Amino acid sequence: IIGDIHQICLNFLQEYFPEKYQHYSVIDEGQQANFIFQKRSNLNSIDESNITKQAIWTWARDSQEVFNKITDRKIEITDSVKNNMSDKLREVSDSYPIYLALLHRESLFDFATIQSTFLKELKSNNDVLKKIQDKYSYFFIDEFQDVNNLQYEIFKLLSNRSQKITVVGDDDQSIYGFRGANLNNFLNFRNDFSSASLIEEQLNVSYRSTFNLVDFFNQIKPSNLIDNYQKEDLTSHNDENG
Repeated sequence: IIGDIHQICLNFLQEYFPEKYQHYSVIDEGQQANFIFQKRSNLNSIDESNITKQAIWTWARDSQEVFNKITDRKIEITDSVKNNMSDKLREVSDSYPIYLALLHRESLFDFATIQSTFLKELKSNNDVLKKIQDKYSYFFIDEFQDVNNLQYEIFKLLSNRSQKITVVGDDDQSIYGFRGANLNNFLNFRNDFSSASLIEEQLNVSYRSTFNLVDFFNQIKPSNLIDNYQKEDLTSHNDENG
């Protein structure tokens, strides 16, 4: 099976739990923001007589970001966590369970809850997990530096039996932290899969950039003092200067 993680999780949910999820639909990021906006009376206590529609849209977008990060990063909103929040963030976090209930009532998934639901089902249905592991032995994940906590736990569960997993990524290209990506998952891969016959290869030939550009990068590349990934210099497959 080939696809992005959201589609794969949805396919598995509808294949192995059709009575629960066959009728579910997926809302994209724009639809999610609109859903939050339309359900604002359930999610907040804003006095709309003293606020513009644009301000409400800003609130909806901010709430969307908070909801997704709570889901993607598997954040548990404890009392101690709430004590370190601003009043505004605390109010949005308190409405998160209501948001999930509203999605469920209307048989909807956002991109994050597809994954969280699939992970929950894997953990509570060992027979289904075994069926998937029996059917799929090899796992390949691209752009691994952008994996969030939720996705990483799914990958570990699915590949736990075979330990045949290949990941490709670059810690210096992790740019989706605002969407919940956690670079620590990339850095911890060596330890988490140490029981496997781990082979690490550096892809240090650039097929896109010219020699001059690659040479310039080698002179300014990050020192890797934080993650301790020592990298070889890049070389260019394109010998033309430019």
